Amino acid sequence: ELAGEPADKAAADAKTALAIETALATAQVDNVTRRDPKSMNNKMSLEQVRALAPSFDWNQYLKLVGAPTPHHYIVSSPKYFKGLEQELKQRSVEDWKAYLRWFAVHDSAPYLTTAFVDENWDFFSRTLLGAKQQRPRWRRCVAAADRDLGDALGQAYVAKAFPAESKERMLDMVHNIEKALDKDIDTLDWMNPNTRQQAK
Repeated sequence: ELAGEPADKAAADAKTALAIETALATAQVDNVTRRDPKSMNNKMSLEQVRALAPSFDWNQYLKLVGAPTPHHYIVSSPKYFKGLEQELKQRSVEDWKAYLRWFAVHDSAPYLTTAFVDENWDFFSRTLLGAKQQRPRWRRCVAAADRDLGDALGQAYVAKAFPAESKERMLDMVHNIEKALDKDIDTLDWMNPNTRQQAK
């Protein structure tokens, strides 16, 4: 409704989005299987990947995301792509439009008006995760800047708060710690000379 749909249309679209999300979540690999690296490391050719979800336009997708063309792909959840294929066959274009509209609004919610921010937070943080209070806006802004501009922000911070003499003091401290550890390793009688050298 916040995105401008009438209440009845928004309710119907919400049911559609929930049904698609539920189907795709059900098709995901369960947490126990996810812990086994062998089950997550499924080496496949592009043809094999296409066979899992032939209704998905893999060529167009790979072109749009600028993907390289490797000899093989690692597919962590073939079951997911089979589930996606079922949803692609069963669902109408209108259903997918409703789902993708919801996804775009949900994904953008933190950057929209307070009503969107609060509604999105209320469900995803309070209801699903049990959060008691939303972080203040300034903290969310700092987190977003750190997430999106982390390295550039770090460079600006270092340029302002970490002058060359601080770097020299820090390097001096690190070298002194290394020398002290070096001496400690020399005194360890349970290490043979080869192990001692590797430890250094």
